[in-house]
Amino acid sequence: TILSFIDKVTALSEETKNAYKGRAYFHRAYRYLNLVMQFGDIPLVTKTLEVPKRNYRSTKKEEILDMITQDMEKAVEWVPVQNDTRYIGMVNKEACRQLLIKCYLATGQFEKAEKQADILIDQSLVMQMMVVNRIPGRLPVT
Repeated sequence: TILSFIDKVTALSEETKNAYKGRAYFHRAYRYLNLVMQFGDIPLVTKTLEVPKRNYRSTKKEEILDMITQDMEKAVEWVPVQNDTRYIGMVNKEACRQLLIKCYLATGQFEKAEKQADILIDQSLVMQMMVVNRIPGRLPVT
């Protein structure tokens, strides 16, 4: 429902709207990836249903994987990194990138998966160095 109605909200900036969209894409992709890996072809619902529906048709696994891969590419672009999120545990760019890697692997795009994994690892090392060296920032030092 976020994806259906967020553009009608006028009080939010485009950047904030895109962050919400990215998180919604993450949640949808996470669930559909699990479903297609377990069941294969499944019904795909991308819009809010206004009336009861009884005639669901299965969508090919490959089509769903392509859709969620495109969604996750947007999410990686729009969702902020953990250090810039308000709460620890919110969907962040690192989580989106990890799910995008899984989508690339599921669709056989191994070079793209490797590139995203390298980015994720490199950025994670930078974050670890901030914590280890106690560089001021929003990351808690424990």
